[in-house]
Amino acid sequence: VVPGTTGLSFKWEHDTYIDQTLNPSLTNIIDVYILTKSYNEDFIVWKNKGATGLMPETPTSEELKREFKNLEDYKMATDEIVFHPVAFKTLFGSSADENLQAQFKVIKYAKSKITDNELKSKVLSAIDSFFAIGNFDFGETFYFTELAAYIHAKLKTDINSVVIVPVSSTSTFGTLFQITPNKNELLTSTATVNDIVVIKEITDQNIANVVRPCDCLRREEGEAAHH
Repeated sequence: VVPGTTGLSFKWEHDTYIDQTLNPSLTNIIDVYILTKSYNEDFIVWKNKGATGLMPETPTSEELKREFKNLEDYKMATDEIVFHPVAFKTLFGSSADENLQAQFKVIKYAKSKITDNELKSKVLSAIDSFFAIGNFDFGETFYFTELAAYIHAKLKTDINSVVIVPVSSTSTFGTLFQITPNKNELLTSTATVNDIVVIKEITDQNIANVVRPCDCLRREEGEAAHH
């Protein structure tokens, strides 16, 4: 008994994150995040087909629990294993959320002898290699500076500079320099050669948001109505 603290009513509140559960029993909750081979293979097939249509679905927690039930043999009796399926979070391409879609603007090295199309293919290959399985942990933050440095290292004799420009009209230059997924997500790129543009120099105009045809149409209709 500590003098001065007896006879007081005490209420303890414990709030958990939205993606977590609270077990009031005297157990250890072990969160297991799993990227299954079948889901990964289905995703690669979907991506290679142009990342169109419905993206493959992850297995459910119950399916993972049945598939990896042997892990229960390694836990203590007071432990509880919670299985979390890991899903890919797509970036840059048209299949990504609008606020994560982007174009890569590339300045070619003046003495480079490759064509613009060859340069686009090489940049795309470097981006895909950067996001290869094993290079990122689940929930790990993406930094564009690291990707830019990687592209420069791979194409050091072919490019002078590379920048990333958001597509969304609500985003500004620099908003995609850092992207943090949820703990059950793994970042990957679905960019295509159409998302890579070769430019001569960086200006305020060509690093502004990418204007879509529908935006131009609405703007022209508004101007016509005004006139």
